[in-house]
Amino acid sequence: MAQMNSIPEEISQFLTQHSGHLDTIPQIINLAFSGERKPEAWHVRIPGKQIVRGFNKAAPVTVMLPHKTWKKLLKKDDNAMWRKALADGQIHIHGDKTATAAFAALFDKNGVAAAAS
Repeated sequence: MAQMNSIPEEISQFLTQHSGHLDTIPQIINLAFSGERKPEAWHVRIPGKQIVRGFNKAAPVTVMLPHKTWKKLLKKDDNAMWRKALADGQIHIHGDKTATAAFAALFDKNGVAAAAS
């Protein structure tokens, strides 16, 4: 299996894995990864899947998690593991209530986020 080389490629893979639900999440999201030599911050514009380094102040939601956890969850592509990581506090979703619930719902098999309620 080919190893991913960059965070933008990983984010693109995440968007592809959840492509059926991208219309339900905010159109701009911030992603923050910890655990490397220095934290990584990225923002994603959902229309066009534009991935840019740094935060976007207009994004209504910020998702924070260790990069090691992100890579493990991305590789497994199992919503139950994402839900468990969210429930266990490995993934932190901050922002306005509607946006955080919509993003957390990506990992719920019914499309309704129990963890963000």
